[in-house]
Amino acid sequence: MSATTSATLTSTATTTSASTTSSCTPVWTIPTTDAACGIHPSGNASEVMTQCCGVASVVSYNNGCSEYCLAQDQNVGDLVNCLYKNGLDWNSVYCNDASNATATAAVSSASSTGTSSGTGTASSTGSSASSTSSTGAAAPIAKVSTGGVGVLALLFCSAFIGTFA
Repeated sequence: MSATTSATLTSTATTTSASTTSSCTPVWTIPTTDAACGIHPSGNASEVMTQCCGVASVVSYNNGCSEYCLAQDQNVGDLVNCLYKNGLDWNSVYCNDASNATATAAVSSASSTGTSSGTGTASSTGSSASSTSSTGAAAPIAKVSTGGVGVLALLFCSAFIGTFA
């Protein structure tokens, strides 16, 4: 009986694994040139993103496999620190600008006025952020420790001195 249970569990795990790997292809680009950070949502990452983005809207793209928000009313570094502090891994966050950059788009107002004509077109007043695509890839922001730099410097110096000894 345990052999039958084991075979069933193995079959279920294989099916789950196959569907998970084929559903999303991660991208590391953000479809805007304004200062923004993105994630590949898993677990509670979407909730953390909503919390840390503040006034900026979280935008889903890549068929729901990626999310980003503009660094509005904060700089990219503050946004990244909030994401890390609330549990996201350093390699799951990617940004498209320097850590001191802020978004230039204005925050959309909560209310807007609009009119529509009989032809089905509509117009509205108010400001909103627009997005454009970018061909450059956004790299995750990596932290380098002072100890790591020290060890690398010691290793380099030892190798350099060892060649002349």
